[in-house]
Amino acid sequence: MAMTMGLDPRFEKCLNSLGSIRNNFAHNLKTEITVEDTNNLYASLDGEIKETVNSYVSKVAKKHDLTVTKHKEFSPKQQFSNIVVIIASALHSACKQAT
Repeated sequence: MAMTMGLDPRFEKCLNSLGSIRNNFAHNLKTEITVEDTNNLYASLDGEIKETVNSYVSKVAKKHDLTVTKHKEFSPKQQFSNIVVIIASALHSACKQAT
């Protein structure tokens, strides 16, 4: 639906991936974020968003003096959270630009 309303098509794959994960949670309360969920979500991102995720993680790790400095070094749940934060930010920016 978002695409028919003019949202940038680069978001289609990642929104579909998030929708599938959301559906799993909606229909099974004991669902957890898996490595496969996280990998599939990351794979669904376009190159620019992947670059933003990696840059964001590096900056946060450096700022907080973390030993883990790369996106793939975090736990699947943290990777998922990082990706969702970046997708939400990118969507917010895209919606602002569209108005």
